Amino acid sequence: MRLVHCAVVLALLPGLGCGGDDDSGSSDGAEDQPLTIMPIGDSNTQRVGASTYRCYLDQMLNEAGVSFDFVGSFDPPAADFTCPAEFDRHHEAISGVSVNQHAPQAIESAELLQPDVALVLLGAADIFNGQPADEAADELAEFIGDLQATRPDITILVGQYTPCRSTSSWCEESWPALNDAIASFADLSTEGSSVVVVDMFTGFSMDYLVDSAHPNDDGDEEMARRWMTGLREAEVIEP
Repeated sequence: MRLVHCAVVLALLPGLGCGGDDDSGSSDGAEDQPLTIMPIGDSNTQRVGASTYRCYLDQMLNEAGVSFDFVGSFDPPAADFTCPAEFDRHHEAISGVSVNQHAPQAIESAELLQPDVALVLLGAADIFNGQPADEAADELAEFIGDLQATRPDITILVGQYTPCRSTSSWCEESWPALNDAIASFADLSTEGSSVVVVDMFTGFSMDYLVDSAHPNDDGDEEMARRWMTGLREAEVIEP
């Protein structure tokens, strides 16, 4: 895996966010360069006006002694969040965005910032807006292929969605169908790029939802735990 130091990116691309508000990404030698992680998604990743799994994942990575950098073109102010502690806020997520709406910008950012790892959680907006699950899954698979073409040795963690709470067909039929399709995405792995599916659904309590489909603080923390499990499974951090 080729690592790109944040300072190099900032020197070339001063308008793009790279790095956090702590010194977890600092390094004196090439072998100690931080693991660059790009969170890509919709509202469950962005989370304006609430907590976010990203703040809990930041804490868990630090507690595990991982040298890392969250990267992305967005760097919102701390006031946007209700997180319990300061965290690296860079990300590549937009609330309410469909896969195909977000793909061009996300691919452009990945091409510029060259992350080692992408945390992908997309497809909910497609389902909520009535798109068939198989079409949303096909578009998500195409997006993953585009990420791999842009960064051939990237490790991609793709999340299945947490449970939803609604009697509408999008929740009772299309939502689980999308998760079922994502379950096979490990088959999208290439020789250089591993794809790991992260199960956010199984055993996720409805008490962890603040509304029909978004996690509360406990849900964000649980999502972070599951991303950590995926990172270990992908062998990009120590067991």
